[in-house]
Order: sequence, then C-alpha cells, then structure tokens
Amino acid sequence: MTKRITRRTILTLGAAAAAAIPTGTAWAGRRVQPAVAKAGPQGDERPARLAELIQGSGVPGMSVAVIQDGSLAWTHALGVADVTSGRPVTEHSVFQAASLTKPLCAYVTLALCEQGRMSLDVPIRDYAPAESLSNSARANQITARLILSHSSGLPAFRPARGRLTPKTTPGTAFSYSGAGYELLQEAVEQVTGEALEDYAARTVFVPLGMRESGLVWRPEYEVSAAAGHDWDGSIVRDVSRPARANAAGSLHTTPSDFARLMIEMISSGRTSALGLDYVYKRMATSPQIRLANGLAWGLGWGLGLDPAGGCFWHFGDSRGYMCHAIAFPARRSGVVVFSNGRRGLRLAEKTADMLLEDPQSRASQSQVFKWIYDVFYEGQLRL
Repeated sequence: MTKRITRRTILTLGAAAAAAIPTGTAWAGRRVQPAVAKAGPQGDERPARLAELIQGSGVPGMSVAVIQDGSLAWTHALGVADVTSGRPVTEHSVFQAASLTKPLCAYVTLALCEQGRMSLDVPIRDYAPAESLSNSARANQITARLILSHSSGLPAFRPARGRLTPKTTPGTAFSYSGAGYELLQEAVEQVTGEALEDYAARTVFVPLGMRESGLVWRPEYEVSAAAGHDWDGSIVRDVSRPARANAAGSLHTTPSDFARLMIEMISSGRTSALGLDYVYKRMATSPQIRLANGLAWGLGWGLGLDPAGGCFWHFGDSRGYMCHAIAFPARRSGVVVFSNGRRGLRLAEKTADMLLEDPQSRASQSQVFKWIYDVFYEGQLRL
C-alpha cells in the first residue's frame, strides 16, 4: 500500500535546502508583468504560447529545455528572475532544483556500484558512519536500493537528535524520505573520501558539460540565480546559501544542464569514462516498488509504465521554486521546466503538456500529475 505524506512534511523537506537570493520589497497583491515572448524561428509558436501560459499563473519566471532525438533541441526563458528589480529570466538563470537533486545522487551511487565500490544490496551501515543508524533489526535491513526507491522505512527528515531508525519495515511500502538520501550521502562520502559536492562535480558535472550546476552555492549565483517567490508573490526571505551538499535537495542548476543528465540516462552507450553503462541505466529506470496502477518508483526516479516504453520523471518543491522533469527513453524525448514561484507546478504541467509532441507522452504525464496531486499532496496543493 502506498504510504501517504502530509503536505506539511513536503513543504518542510523542500524548504530545507532552498537557495539564497538577495531579497527586496514584497510585492503582495501585484500582478506579474506580462511576459514578453522572444522571437523564435519563423513559424515557431512555442514562445508565444509559453507567454500565454505564464500570464495570470502567479509565477514570475520560467525556463524550459526540450529533448528531441536524444539531444538538447530547444531552450527558452521568460518572465522575471525577481519582481523587485525586474531582472529577466535567461536561459542561464540558475534555479533551486530541490528534489531533482535525488536523481543526481542516484546516478553517483549507481556509478560507484558499477565500479564495485558499493553494492545496492549490502546493508548501508557497512558504508555509512556507525553513529548514523540505530542498532535495530530494521535498520540492519536498509540498503542503497531501498533508499533510492524510497522504501527504506526511514522518516521524511532526520530528527534533531539521535540515530536514524526506520518507522516501518524496510522494503514493504513507498515512503518518501529525504533522510534516507542524506544517509546515502554519508555512505558515498565515506566510500569516496570526498565531499559529495566535489565528487559530483568531478564525475558528473564536468563529464556531462553541466557547467552551471552546483550542489553548493557558487559566487556567480549571486548574479545568475532566480529568486524564489511565495504564494503571495513576495520574494522568499528565510533561505540559505548551502555551504555543503545535501543529497535530498541542494542542487542549483538550469533546465539545459539538468536535461544533459536526462540525455545521459536515455542514451544507450557510455557517454564518458565515468558514466554509467546501459545496464545500470536500465536498472535505474526499472520498477522497484509500486505507487499506483501504471506507476512505480525506480532507483532515484519516478516511473510511468506503459507498452509504448514508459517514462521516468521527478519533480521538485522548495519554498519559492517548483520544477518538473520527464523523459521518454523509447522516444528519446523529454522536457524540463523550472519556475521561481510556489504556484509553478501547475504551470509546469501545462507547459510540458504543450511542449510534448505526441498524445501518448501527454497521457503518461497526465497520469503522473494525477498521482502527484491526489496522493503525494493528498489533494492539498494550492492553485
């Protein structure tokens, strides 16, 4: 049975790793200025259609990337990065990616497993610091596989004191756990002898050309980062510049950079010496635990299952930011949408639906969002 999670828990998880942005005067009650559609190729209606979607959405700015034929095919940005200055969103604007950090952590973990430095099915306590886990029998059952598929039984976030201990029997139910990914980060850092931010930069960001991505705050983000905006449109203030990686949600990136990770996942070959081979990519996108009819969770990714090839996906919710990424391996296509407003998930759904070319992809995505709204948020996500 799928374990439900309260909206309060999700908001707390998202806010834990929010990016820091210089703040200004709140703009509660003011409307977002009409987004100006930048001219695309002659006959390309997408910029104008995106401008129509964002207008009236309550979201200040948005940036998108489209994957076609296994390559980055199109990017576009519109709206403002912060409502106080009116600074525009560009295709190089960096967003807090929130839980889209988790598929990145999964990629790093699977690469270590392929290299024989870790195993998906060895107890995680064999790799993690001894003081991280309780000595309970349930804790001994936790593995990297169960953490990556959110079936470890660990709580949503770590307690302020004491060791982590599963709330339910590991492997029996889906239960979204940021604490599990933080434990996995500790294991990865023990195995590699490097901070996650450094190891990911060297083995993932550089080989894949993710030049604008970071798990910690970079000086250039002071200029390039989009500010997060709350439900009332005011710039989010209680945020922090992460000085240390958090595998559950500290990634800062652009849609085009994140699309490069997705392109790597749908490619059939090894794209770099440090990348995954096809077997491990297929493992990442193979069902590990059921969510609902036609939906499952893999190793780091949510999965949509259908005879046409299915999809892998993830979304991110951090206070002031909403993002969504979905890819269809059989069609070698996908969409990434980042926004800097709390109302951005509904906008991301409409945007991706417009950018996806075939009806089957749109139908698969519709099923994903139905689960997100009805189960993950328990029908409580505000419009």
